[in-house]
Amino acid sequence: MTDQEAFPRLISTSTETQAGSDLDTSINVEQRQDLSTETQLPTEGWSHKGSSTAPPERAPSTIPTHNSLRRSWDSYDAYLFDIDGTLLHCKDAVHYFAFCDALTRAAGRPVNLDGIAVQGKIDPGILRDAFHHAGVPEQQWRPQLASLLQGMGEHVEAHAAEFDIEVLPGVRETLTHLQRRGKLLGVGTGNLQRIGWAKLSHCGLRDFFTLGGFSDRYEMRGDMIAGAVAAARATLHDPEAAVLVLGDTPGDIAAARFAGVDVIAIATGIYTAAQLQAADLVISSLLELPRT
Repeated sequence: MTDQEAFPRLISTSTETQAGSDLDTSINVEQRQDLSTETQLPTEGWSHKGSSTAPPERAPSTIPTHNSLRRSWDSYDAYLFDIDGTLLHCKDAVHYFAFCDALTRAAGRPVNLDGIAVQGKIDPGILRDAFHHAGVPEQQWRPQLASLLQGMGEHVEAHAAEFDIEVLPGVRETLTHLQRRGKLLGVGTGNLQRIGWAKLSHCGLRDFFTLGGFSDRYEMRGDMIAGAVAAARATLHDPEAAVLVLGDTPGDIAAARFAGVDVIAIATGIYTAAQLQAADLVISSLLELPRT
């Protein structure tokens, strides 16, 4: 399988099927900037069984007071929500061990995510970085990539009973408010499609969303968000539809900037409000958003 076959551009809705596309994602590091800020993110915050790794204590910070949104937050036409750290906090290790299983299968020896920064990154990019860190040649793992991604989805679905997921404060209220206003709700997430939908289904949020922007066919978060924005506008039959991204990492902010849309950062992950001040609006919880 070629790189193009492994990573065609794909954005799914709840009714459409996956189809091939035309994105050539062969990566030349000299020519292209990874807009997910992957290389700048910390290693802390990925909790898994058998590890003492935990989100670092954050120094108190003042919420930046600027608001450069181009309209009121609930007046956009479509919304793209990140999942982990924005909508949900997964306290289990199901997704982590899906990575470990895929890495070990392709490498032919035990490989895990130790030493790999994961916040703000997307699943295929995490695999790529982990293989590189472990010294696994690209020509060994890339031909297996499609089957590895499929295997990760299967692993998570098979272990969904082990999920321990907390829905973050204000999420249900925010989604309900926007749904009542007739807004198009979607996700823009680094999760693979099967994994993202499995998490949302487990905690009863799946039915809020009709649009899915997932990482299955991307290695760069900016490309994924740009594709999701295009899909939202196509769904609305409006090439100028206003789209708002909501996320909890600098990677979400950079991806929204790349796609040319506004972004709200919510300091519910490992990043402080001060570290998210490049967003158009920074809040400490979705509960802070006014609802009239």
